[in-house]
Amino acid sequence: MKKDRIRILICVLVLSLLAAAFSACGKNSAESGAAKNKETEAAATLPSVWKVSHIRIITDPDEVESIPSGRRESTTAAELTSEEETGSGSEDPETSSGEEAPSGSAEETQESAAETLPEQTTEAVPETLPPETTAEPTSEPTPETTTEPEPYFAEITEDNLDEYCAYLIRKNNLNSPWAVYDYVRHAFTYKLKDRLGSERAMACRMFNDGCGPCYDYDCAAAVLLRAIGCRCYLVHGYNANGSEHDWLIAELGANEWRHLDPYRGGWSESFGLFGLTDEQLLACEELYGLTYNWDRSVFTSESPTGTGPGYTGG
Repeated sequence: MKKDRIRILICVLVLSLLAAAFSACGKNSAESGAAKNKETEAAATLPSVWKVSHIRIITDPDEVESIPSGRRESTTAAELTSEEETGSGSEDPETSSGEEAPSGSAEETQESAAETLPEQTTEAVPETLPPETTAEPTSEPTPETTTEPEPYFAEITEDNLDEYCAYLIRKNNLNSPWAVYDYVRHAFTYKLKDRLGSERAMACRMFNDGCGPCYDYDCAAAVLLRAIGCRCYLVHGYNANGSEHDWLIAELGANEWRHLDPYRGGWSESFGLFGLTDEQLLACEELYGLTYNWDRSVFTSESPTGTGPGYTGG
């Protein structure tokens, strides 16, 4: 009987202890839930920018010890609740698995909160602007052009006549019999003068004075034609009234000898007095009123090889 009573007392004591323990746990749980709800409601009333700023991490051990144990748990729960609300927008790779952080000491809470907050790094971004480079203009050296000075002829003589003819040909592009004919008929003016010398002497007089009779025209044209390799001869003839007149006959092609009159050719552009046969030259009397009389037995365009008073070879 005694043993049964002792067993009953032990059971009653255990049951009473269990009931007291369950009662204490329920009370603590209710207090913790109420504190959590209060903190959650307070955090909800705050602006979004304040939800993180109100958290204060306690690092001083003396201050941690001064907080009651119930306050420590409620503070930790409030801090974790605030962190969950503010961190829902951006997940951290270490806390995104959905596991709840355990409620431990203040130091562990501090480390956990520090891990959940993203680290803000403000590193200075170096300027990577390319250095300014000014390209120097590259200029190719221009080749030096040497221009020969024009020769100076104080007076044209038979000694420098060939040099002067070469200068005129180069300066005026007198590279054909037509170019020579056209140059002579426009470059000089007529002036009656006596014959005082040879062809070369009269050509020098024409170049020096710039004027002369028809004979000087022909002498100037003759030295220029021979300078470009064209054979030519002076023909002495007469007008209708018996006055003297001179002109040229030149080899304009292979054995093609033709008449040309640079003096009369300058009278009018309509006078085609270049490259004429004997028949064409005689027809100028009817066409232009110009008479050409010469000794054809001595000199003709068919065979300009005669000799006599009417032939001037060269």
